[in-house]
Amino acid sequence: MHELHTNKIQILLNFLSTTKKKALLILLFTSIACLRFYYCTQLPVSSGDLPRHIYYGFYAAKIGLTAAGHSLVELSPFLSGVVWSSLPYNYPIVALLFFTLIGKLSPTIFFAKLVLTLIEAINSWLVFKYSRQHLLALLYWASPISIWWVSHEGQFEPLQSLFAIGALLTLQDRKYLAFILLALAIQVKITALLFLPYFVLGVRRDNLKDLLIAFIAFPIGFVPTLFAMLHYPIITQIMSTVGACIHNPYYWNVLKYSMFDWNPWWLVVLDQCSTYGILLLLFIWTIRLRGIRSFFAPVCFIIFCKISSICQFWYFVLFMPFLLPIQDNRKRFLLFALTPLLDISSLIEIISGWFGHVFGYNVGDYYKGVDVFMKLII
Repeated sequence: MHELHTNKIQILLNFLSTTKKKALLILLFTSIACLRFYYCTQLPVSSGDLPRHIYYGFYAAKIGLTAAGHSLVELSPFLSGVVWSSLPYNYPIVALLFFTLIGKLSPTIFFAKLVLTLIEAINSWLVFKYSRQHLLALLYWASPISIWWVSHEGQFEPLQSLFAIGALLTLQDRKYLAFILLALAIQVKITALLFLPYFVLGVRRDNLKDLLIAFIAFPIGFVPTLFAMLHYPIITQIMSTVGACIHNPYYWNVLKYSMFDWNPWWLVVLDQCSTYGILLLLFIWTIRLRGIRSFFAPVCFIIFCKISSICQFWYFVLFMPFLLPIQDNRKRFLLFALTPLLDISSLIEIISGWFGHVFGYNVGDYYKGVDVFMKLII
C-alpha cells in the first residue's frame, strides 16, 4: 500500500515537472513571438531591400512577370530612390512569386515582415517535427539573427528554409516531394544547392524506383523558372548582376578593407573568430564521425560566406537548416546554440535598440516619409 502511494506521488511529480517544462516553453515561445510582432511594426534601420521586393511584387501582380525584366525606374521614375532601382530583378522566381502574393494581398512593410515571421514560426515547428526536440525548435525561434534580420529588417531567407526543411522531412517517405521542395528552395536562393549531395547520396543505388523519382522530380521542381523564362531573361539577369555589390563582413582576407565597409574592427575580429572557429569544429567532427554527407552543407555554406564577394549578416539565418541532417543530437544542439555567434551584430542591435542603435541608422533617411503600414503603391 505504501509503495502504491509512493508511485502515485512520483507520477504526480513527473506530471508536474513535465507540465512546468511545457508551460515554460510556451512562455518563452510566446515572449519571443511578442518581440517579433513588435519588430514587425517598426521600420527597418539596417537594410533597404524590402521595399524593392514589395514594389516588384506589386508590379508583377499588376502587369505580370514581365515587370521583373525592367528596372524599377523604368516601371516608375518616382522609384529612383529605391536601392538597386536601376537594375532589373535579380533573384530567383519563387522569391518573386512570394512578393507578388504580398503585392496582391497587402504591399506594406508590416505585412511582408509579418508573413515572413509567421513562416519562421512554421519553420520552428518543422524543426521540432524533424528532430523531436523542443529545445532545438526554441533555439531556432529565438535566434537573434532571425529575430533581427527577419522580423525587424524583413529579409526573406525563411522562405528558403521552409522548402528546405520540408524537403528534409519528406526525404525518407516521399522522395518525389522532397526533390521538388528542394528545387523550390533553390529557386528562392541558390545556396540551397548545398543540400543536393545529401539528398542524392540518400537515394539507394540498388532501388531503380528511387533513382527514377529523383531523376524526374528534381527537374519538375524547376517548372517555375522555365515559366519565368517565357516572360523575362531570369537566368541572364541573375548572373549579370552578381557583381553589382561588393561587400562581405566575413571575407577571408582581412587586409581587403573594402569588403568590410562600415564594420568596426572589433566586429570584424568577432566575425572572423566565430566563422573560423565553427568551421574548424565542423571539420573536426566531419573527420571524427566520418560524416561527410551530413556535414557537407554547413561546411560549404560557411566556406561560401568566407570567399564570396557578396555576403551579408542575414545569410546566416539559413545556417540552422543546414545543420539539421547532422545525426548526433548533442553536436547538432551545440551548433544551434553557437549559431548566434556568427552574427553578434544582430544581438547587439536587439539589446541596444531600446537605448539607441549602436550601429546607428545605416540606411540614413531612406525610409523618410514611409510608414510601416503604408501601401507601397506608385
